[in-house]
Amino acid sequence: MEDLRALQRCEELARETPILVKPEIVKGDTVQITQGPLKGLQTQVLRREGEDDAVIINLTMLNTHIAYSVSAETLKKITE
Repeated sequence: MEDLRALQRCEELARETPILVKPEIVKGDTVQITQGPLKGLQTQVLRREGEDDAVIINLTMLNTHIAYSVSAETLKKITE
């Protein structure tokens, strides 16, 4: 029963204060994509999007820069 109450409290806190996934990933960092069709690609973080886990990265294709949104869960920070 205590575990259930603790879980309910965590849910309440999450509603009050957004949880940022991988807060260590910030603008300017070099990251590697770890999942999906772009797996293995290293790129730069342009910005974090709002208060969720969306990270805007820079993709360069055919000499064109594209801002692309990915989940922070799919990124591994390369720079310190």
